[in-house]
Amino acid sequence: MTIEPISETFASGTARMTSRGRLWTGFDAALYDVPGGPCEFYAAHDSICMHVGGTVPGEIEIVPARSAAVWLADRAATKLVVSISRLLMQNSAEKMEILLDGISIPRRHRVRDPLLEHIGWALKAELESAAPAGRVYADGLGVALTAHLLRRYSVARERTTGALGKRQLQEVIGYIHDNAAHDLPLSNLAQIAGLSASHFRKLFKKSTGVSVHQYVIRARVERAVHLLSLGKVSVSDVASQTGFANQSHMARWVQHYTGAVPSAILRDSA
Repeated sequence: MTIEPISETFASGTARMTSRGRLWTGFDAALYDVPGGPCEFYAAHDSICMHVGGTVPGEIEIVPARSAAVWLADRAATKLVVSISRLLMQNSAEKMEILLDGISIPRRHRVRDPLLEHIGWALKAELESAAPAGRVYADGLGVALTAHLLRRYSVARERTTGALGKRQLQEVIGYIHDNAAHDLPLSNLAQIAGLSASHFRKLFKKSTGVSVHQYVIRARVERAVHLLSLGKVSVSDVASQTGFANQSHMARWVQHYTGAVPSAILRDSA
């Protein structure tokens, strides 16, 4: 999971040191000397650009992939640019149980973030060291930086039309069925899809034809009927194992969807 030699560029400025050839996993870094005046930076990948010399040391610009940032520098400066590949983003998002397709990392200007700064200074030191700590150390910094960007700066990518993507829907439905016995707040399900709760509610109904609440109830009824048909668990125990408030609550919904009361289903299984 290597990244091609750094393709992030300044319209003016010189990359005096890069991680090219060090084979860091999924990300790259470079130190740029940039003259004063208008400064334009193009990011091919999701990137952070940190001021490390000349102007406001530690201040950071977060620049999304395939976009540009422009600012006015009152004097010459040195910038650390860290570029993160899509594969590293994807791997980190999966480990954090975030659906990358449902989020974006927006442009952020003049960020002060102690953790990002700490990682940035460590990467700068690694680039400049005559005896670098090596690939494993640098890779650890890259993973930590990526995870922090996802956790703190990612936002749900809203959709204006259509329905949930196939993978989004599979993730949510799988989670509902696996956790039918537990509370299933709308906010939790929306987070799995990488959307706001209100937007998720609309897209879920477009995708399934029923509301989130109706789908959850039906999933619980299906599980309850299955347990009752096994004939090994009492009606009250089935209610507690399927997320219903109590036995009568389960009975009402089981009868609504199947036309039979739980005790009859249990009796017929004997």
